[in-house]
Amino acid sequence: VSTQSTGSSGLAMGWSDDDESGSDGGWGPDECADCGCDPCECNLCQECMQDPCDCDETCATCGQMPCDCADELVGAENLANSYDNVKFENEEPGIDEIDEVVAQYREKVIAAEKAEMSSNESLYEDADEDYAKPYGFKAFKQILKLYFKKGKLSPEADRGALSDSILKAFQEMMDGVTGNGQFYQRMCMIPLQKLIERGIFVEVVSPGAAWKQPPEVVESMFCQLIKVSEQANWKAHTIKAKLSMLSFYLDTSKYDLMPEIMAEIEAFCQLSREQGGAPENVRKNSLMTLKSIQMEYHYSCPAPPSGLLDRWDYIEAYFNECMEVMQGENAIVVSDKETEGRIYEYGGMVHMLSSEYEQAFNTFQDAFKTGGGNGNEERRLNYMLLAWMHKTAEQNQEMVRVKLALAAAAATNEVEAASKIDPFADPEVASIADSSLIGPMKSLYAAFDDGRILEFNQLLGVHKDVFAADPFLCQFRGTLEKFAKTQAVLSLLETYTAVRISYLSEQVALDLEATEALIVALILDKLILGSIDQESHTLVLSKPTPAESLAHAKFQAMLCMADSLTKQASAMEGGQGGRGREFSDFY
Repeated sequence: VSTQSTGSSGLAMGWSDDDESGSDGGWGPDECADCGCDPCECNLCQECMQDPCDCDETCATCGQMPCDCADELVGAENLANSYDNVKFENEEPGIDEIDEVVAQYREKVIAAEKAEMSSNESLYEDADEDYAKPYGFKAFKQILKLYFKKGKLSPEADRGALSDSILKAFQEMMDGVTGNGQFYQRMCMIPLQKLIERGIFVEVVSPGAAWKQPPEVVESMFCQLIKVSEQANWKAHTIKAKLSMLSFYLDTSKYDLMPEIMAEIEAFCQLSREQGGAPENVRKNSLMTLKSIQMEYHYSCPAPPSGLLDRWDYIEAYFNECMEVMQGENAIVVSDKETEGRIYEYGGMVHMLSSEYEQAFNTFQDAFKTGGGNGNEERRLNYMLLAWMHKTAEQNQEMVRVKLALAAAAATNEVEAASKIDPFADPEVASIADSSLIGPMKSLYAAFDDGRILEFNQLLGVHKDVFAADPFLCQFRGTLEKFAKTQAVLSLLETYTAVRISYLSEQVALDLEATEALIVALILDKLILGSIDQESHTLVLSKPTPAESLAHAKFQAMLCMADSLTKQASAMEGGQGGRGREFSDFY
C-alpha cells in the first residue's frame, strides 16, 4: 500500500478521515491487534468492522470468512441463522429475561418467516436441504419451553396469565402447521410426532408436571393438536394424540367423553396398512395402550367399584388380550413404559382376585420396575407387599398341611421351609423405602414377617383409612386379617395337645364365637387335626397312633398301586383303538 486517499477507499484500507491528524499520519494499523500479523487486503468485516488477519481462515472476532463477511444471508438460510443466534445467545435466560427472548423469537424468526413466505411461497422448497426446516415451528417450541420454565419459577398468582400465554402460543404454532402451504406442512410432520411423544407438549400436559396446567388449557391443546393431525391426514399422529387425551380424561375423571374416542381408536387399529391403517407395530402398540386405558376406565368409572368384581370380567379379558400380544409367538415389545406398567399393574390385580398370589407378586414387581412417576412406584410397591403377605401366608399353610400328612403317614421326612424373598433387597425398592406413601404397608409387612400378630392387628386398625382410600387394598383387608389370625393360631398350636378356646381368643384378638368359627374352618381345611369339646370349650388336637399311621400308609400304597394298574390298562386299550380308562371308572 503506497498511495494515500480519502473517502470510502480509506475505510477499506483500515483508516478514516478522522485519523489523518494521528501519530501514524492517517495510516491504518501495521499489524492485527489480536495476533500481531499483517492485516489482509480484503474488505473490513461488515459484522465487527475490524481487519481480519491473514494468518487465519476466519475473522477472529466474528468467526466468518473474510471474503464472505460482507455477504448478506437471505431466505431460509437467514431464518436458520436468526433462529440459531437467538437460541444459542440465550441458552439459560433468567426469569426476568424470558419475555425479551420470546420477543426476539417472535420478531427475528416467526415474523421474519411470515414476511419471507408472503413474498416467496417456495421459500423452503427452493432452499438447500440443510435449511429446509420449519423455523417458525421450532421457534414456537422454544417459546413454549420458556413460558413453562417461567411458570415453574413464578408465584401462583402469575401462573394463570402464563398458562394463557402457553395456550395462545400453541394455537399459533398449530395454525402455522397447516396454514403455510403443503411443503411447510410436510416439514412439520416429524417434529410434530416428536412433540406428541416426548416433547415440551408432553411435559406441559403431564398430570405429574412440576407445574400442572388448568384442565381447560390442556383439553384445548389436545383439541388443537388432534384437529391439525386430522387436517393433515396424519393418522398415526391422531391416534397417539387421542390416546394421550384418554389418559388426560382418566386423570380428570371425564369418563363420559371416553367411550366414543376409544371406539374410534379400536376401529382404526383393526385396519391393515392396505386398508389405510398404520404400520402393524404402531397398531399393536396403540392397541396395547388402549387396552391398558380401558382396564383403568372400567376400574375407575363412574366411581371406585364397591366390590371390585362388578366389571372385573372386562379387565381380565383386556389383560389376557395384552398377554397374548406381549408373550405370543409373534410377541412385540411395548414401546410405552406407562402402558406396560398399567398392564402389569392390573394383571397383578387379576392374579390376586384369582388367589394366584405368587404370580400377583411377580406381576406387580414387573409393574413397579417400569417406573412412571406420579406416585405409581409407591402404589405398586404397596400392592407388592400385599401380595407378598398373601403368598407367604399361603406357603406357610401349605407347609402345615404337608407336616400333618407326613405325621399321619408316620413319615420322618423333613419339610423344607419355602425360601423368602425380601422385597426391600431390590435397590430400586430400597430407594423409595422411606416414602411416607408406603409407610403403613411397610409396617404391616414387618409385623407380619416377624410373626407379631397382635401388633399386626393393631396396625390394621390404625391404618384403616389407608385401606378405605384404595378400593383394591380394601378388597383384601379381610383376607389379610384372616391370614394373620390363622398364622397366629397355627403357631400357638405347635406346642399344645389341647388348649382352651378362651386362651386362643385372647391371643388373636377375636371374641369366643369368632375364634371357634376360625378353628372349625381350619379343621375343615385340614390345617388342624382335632375336635372341639363343647362342654369344656377346649380344642383337642389329634395325634395319630402308630396303628393308625400304619393303616394310613397301607391305604395310600394301595391307592398308588390301583392308579398304576389303571394307567397300564388304559395304555393297552388305547393302543387297540379304545378310549382308555381313568381311575374314576372303577368306583
